[in-house]
Amino acid sequence: MAKGKKEKVLKIDVGDLLDQALVLGSSLVYLTKDSADTIIEELEKRDLLSPEKGRKLTESIKKSFSERKEKLNARVKEKLRKVIDDLGIATKEDLKKMK
Repeated sequence: MAKGKKEKVLKIDVGDLLDQALVLGSSLVYLTKDSADTIIEELEKRDLLSPEKGRKLTESIKKSFSERKEKLNARVKEKLRKVIDDLGIATKEDLKKMK
């Protein structure tokens, strides 16, 4: 390293990073769900959708969003595990094995 230059050290709190990623993904799913609920309510008000069909559509959307949320959370965890592995950061399991 050249004289006078300091090496930058990246400090990552993996737990916080994981929490933030999961919250972001969940928030996006809920924002989309709220938009869908608003559209369904408006269609019902305008008599373009019966309350029965509105309930069925709402349940279908909730199920779909729940599935998407689970898949998104799994993908985020998988990507973070890869980043952790690539950076050579020890996991809780690694530390337990060392004891």
